[in-house]
Amino acid sequence: MCKRVLVVDDEHGIADTLAAILCETGYEAAVAYDPESAIRKCESFAPDVVVSDVVMPGRTGVEMAMLIRDRRPSCKILLMSGMAIT
Repeated sequence: MCKRVLVVDDEHGIADTLAAILCETGYEAAVAYDPESAIRKCESFAPDVVVSDVVMPGRTGVEMAMLIRDRRPSCKILLMSGMAIT
C-alpha cells in the first residue's frame, strides 16, 4: 500500500481538500500548487504517488510528470483534468 501522496493543483482549494481527504484515510499527503514546486517537493517528500492536474500555468502536468518519472521511476503518477473535451 502506498503511504505518501503528493497532490499538485494550481487551485489551492482542490489540492488542499484532496490532501485532507487522503490524510483522513491514512495516507501521508503533501501539496504543491505548481509544477516547479512539485518537482522540488518530490526530492524532500519522496512520494509513492503523485496526483496532479494536467492544465496549469507554465509547465503542464504532463511535462512535470515526465521529469518526476525520470528522477523517481518507482513513483506512480495519476494525471487528471477538469477540462471538458469538445
